[in-house]
This record gives sequence, C-alpha cells and structure tokens, in this order.
Amino acid sequence: MVIQRKLRSKDVGFVSLTEKLKRIAVNCKCKNLFSGSLTKCLLLGITGMGLNMSPLISQDQRQWRDTLETPNYTQYIQYGVKGGLNAASLIGDDLDELESKIGVCLGLFLDYKINSKVGISGDLLFSQQGAYLEESDRYESYECYINMNYINLPVLFNFYPTSNLSLKVGLQPGMLMSAKEKVRYENEEYNYKKTETESFKKHCNSLDWSLPIGLSYTFDFGLRFDLRYNYGLNNIFKKGDDDIVNSVFQITIGYVIGREYIHQ
Repeated sequence: MVIQRKLRSKDVGFVSLTEKLKRIAVNCKCKNLFSGSLTKCLLLGITGMGLNMSPLISQDQRQWRDTLETPNYTQYIQYGVKGGLNAASLIGDDLDELESKIGVCLGLFLDYKINSKVGISGDLLFSQQGAYLEESDRYESYECYINMNYINLPVLFNFYPTSNLSLKVGLQPGMLMSAKEKVRYENEEYNYKKTETESFKKHCNSLDWSLPIGLSYTFDFGLRFDLRYNYGLNNIFKKGDDDIVNSVFQITIGYVIGREYIHQ
C-alpha cells in the first residue's frame, strides 16, 4: 500500500506539473508553445544522441571509405628508359681465339608487377653484338671486328625476393639489322696497311633466339641497375655444320619514367 501511494503521488505530481505548463501556455496565448517546446526537446535530444554517436559513425565511415579507396600497391605497371654496354662474343667449335667485343645497348623497358613476389617485364633494345679477333707476329698484325646489330625483344619472368630486387629469366627474339666484318691488316716490314669492310648479312639468320637470365635492382627514386647474360639458342648462320651462337654479357642503367597502380 505504501508503494502504491508513492507511485500515485508521483503520477499526481507529474500531471499537476503538466497542467501548470499548459496553463502558462494558455496565459501567454501560445497554444502551440507546449507542443512546440516538447518537439524541440525531442529534436535536441535526438541531436544530442547523434552528436554523441558521431565519432563512432565517422570512424566506421572512414574504415569503409578506406577499404574502397585504398589501392593494392603491390600491383602496378611501370616503364622507363635504359642504356649500357655489351661484352659480346660468338661461341662454337674452333672459336676459342675469339674475344669479346664492346658495344652499346639502348632502349625502353616495361614492367608489370602482378603481386609482391612475381611479375613480367619486356624490353625493346638496340644491341651491338658480334666478336673480335686479333692475331699478330713480329712484322704482321691482323684484326677482325665482327659487327652484328640487333633489335631485341626480351620477355622475362621476374621473381622479387625483396620489393627492389628482381631475379629474371625468359626468352629473347632478336631481329638482325646488319652484319659486317671489318678487317685491318698491317705489315711493318713492307710498310703496308689495308682495311676492308664486307657485309655477310645474307648468310645469317634474320631471327635470333636467346635465353636471357639476370637480375636488377630498382631504387625507390627510380634509378635501376640491370645485369644480364644472353645465351644464343640457334645458329647465327643459315648453313653450316657447326653451330655458332651469340653470347652477350650486358649491364645497363635505367630510370623509371612513370608508374601506374592497378586498383583491385
């Protein structure tokens, strides 16, 4: 009974307070004051709850937006220029006396990094190859420069032990652009010198296949060092019982001009 009287007294107090508010509204000739104030209170309460929940909502929105907008930076395409030197020679039977010939290598490169560990790359290169031969005795000297210029298109599979270091292996087709032999003969006893240049391209295969293997290191600011060895897979000559193939050590320095990230 005591508890019921207390509850009734609370209800009466609440009703009497409500009636007082209504009377104030009537006396002020603002019949909508009470209902409007109540609406405003409700709106303020809801707004306050919204403000209290806004940090949580903003945080959830940020996490959702970051999930959608943040690209996978392990997958990208990059391209650039490169240039360097070749130490080229020819390998075959009875060619032990041939020495390496120094030439230039210039061109473009394109990398497609599939993920953080593997990728594919390709180059478009002008490459000076061939070999060098020198023979001499007391009075005579003989020099022969075998100059072969190729346009090479190596396609390589890349493995990345680290984000900057790449190990490469692939296949390289090369188109023969020119093949010339330059011979210098000198005889000091008779004071005789002679230089002759002759093309032998018509005797060579126009398409050369090589197996490139190497590594490269690309700095974060775009500079790249590339070391590669190309071993010939087919005879450079159209006819012949003995296979004579290209052998090229290549070192180049490149620079990444652009990089495009792929969103997944």
